Amino acid sequence: MGVIDANTMDMLRRKAHAAESVEPEGLPLLPGEPEPVDPAVEWEMSLTLLVTVLSPALPYLPSIYTKDTIKALAAAIVPVADKYGLNVGGLMSGPEIGLLLVAGPLALSTYVAHQAWREQQDAERTVDNAPPAEVVPPQSRSHLGENMEDTGGRLPAVRG
Repeated sequence: MGVIDANTMDMLRRKAHAAESVEPEGLPLLPGEPEPVDPAVEWEMSLTLLVTVLSPALPYLPSIYTKDTIKALAAAIVPVADKYGLNVGGLMSGPEIGLLLVAGPLALSTYVAHQAWREQQDAERTVDNAPPAEVVPPQSRSHLGENMEDTGGRLPAVRG
């Protein structure tokens, strides 16, 4: 094979860029080329996965994010994602996302379980270690003492 000069390489890059920027709509698929995936279906699958992964820690999520709700949310996300050039593949790929999808719910579940355990420990400690009830003798009704009478701010009647 021969060496490709810089001008030929630049021309090949430009052709590749032009081919990538052409919308493939209406063009027949090449043999072996997979069918294009509907972006709404991709978002729907990603949202379903997210709800499934977070459900052990947040058990109320499936009652809020039903299949119909997720489908409507995914359809609403598509135009916004297109506007900002976002796609599920760009957001949901990479080893970091895989780690986050596994470790995030696990950490959240651990935190919730630990909080419940601490509350249980505190409840058991207060019941088991509570001192016996102290018997308090009856007190004088007056806060002024036994020999004084509360007159409600009036001068006491003179007894003579």
